[in-house]
Amino acid sequence: MTENDPAKIDSAVDRLTTASHKLAEAMYKSTSSQPGGPPPPSGDGPSAGGNGDGDKGKDNVVDAEFVDVDDKNKK
Repeated sequence: MTENDPAKIDSAVDRLTTASHKLAEAMYKSTSSQPGGPPPPSGDGPSAGGNGDGDKGKDNVVDAEFVDVDDKNKK
């Protein structure tokens, strides 16, 4: 890659991307087929299909909005 040839660099990046996709697919298949492994994702993110209460208390995380009372009093 010392020639700085954009075509060769693009080709190498494409091969790397293809290989990483194959690796990710193999890893996903192996973890989803194991007992006790994570279930396949469903929906568009962690909160899809519910309100997320199933993991409540697991990480002790609270989803909330914050309003600074002092800012309201200054206006």
